[in-house]
Amino acid sequence: WTPIEAMPDWLRPLTYLSPLKYYIDASYSIILKGVGLSYLWPNLLGLTFLGSVLFILTGYKLRRLF
Repeated sequence: WTPIEAMPDWLRPLTYLSPLKYYIDASYSIILKGVGLSYLWPNLLGLTFLGSVLFILTGYKLRRLF
């Protein structure tokens, strides 16, 4: 895992498209910082949004196959 701060400027916006970013942020915050649910909402919403988009796209692709 590479911290976002260590990435080049042009690559940083692309990290928001990776579900791993939200998972690592949430896990890191829970394990090392002991934060509550109020801090985790942005990460949970990001994972939910990406999961929903990918689920819809997969359903669309499967429907076209059959």
